[in-house]
Amino acid sequence: MHLRDFNAGEVIFTQGGQGAGAILVLNGEVRVSADKTELARLRDGDFFGEIALAASEKRTADATATSAQVFDNLVVIPSVAANAVNLHPVQAILGIIIFGSLFGTVGIIVAVPAIAAGKIVFKNIYTDIANASLKATP
Repeated sequence: MHLRDFNAGEVIFTQGGQGAGAILVLNGEVRVSADKTELARLRDGDFFGEIALAASEKRTADATATSAQVFDNLVVIPSVAANAVNLHPVQAILGIIIFGSLFGTVGIIVAVPAIAAGKIVFKNIYTDIANASLKATP
């Protein structure tokens, strides 16, 4: 994950380029266009480039800053962290999107550790319930 600053008119990525991960706009604005047609204007808290999270696809649009500060390659470190704590990468990605939407930048940072902790807690609860039900049967 990298924090990057872009000036007005600076290209973040181009249509047809190789996707490496999603990007979060921390502040500023990003213009997304395809074939010179504007598709969206993204502002603080918006994600884009998420197609690269699902598949190793080429970028489907251009992203140009009108001036923006972004976190890029949101999937690279989370997928490594997910492997370290025995999570499926999809769990990490969904957690980052959900926690990021709910809690902003802090949510993105704590998503993978929080999901890993939750998984441990729920797994222990499930194990305790299963063991209790086995002891209760005569």
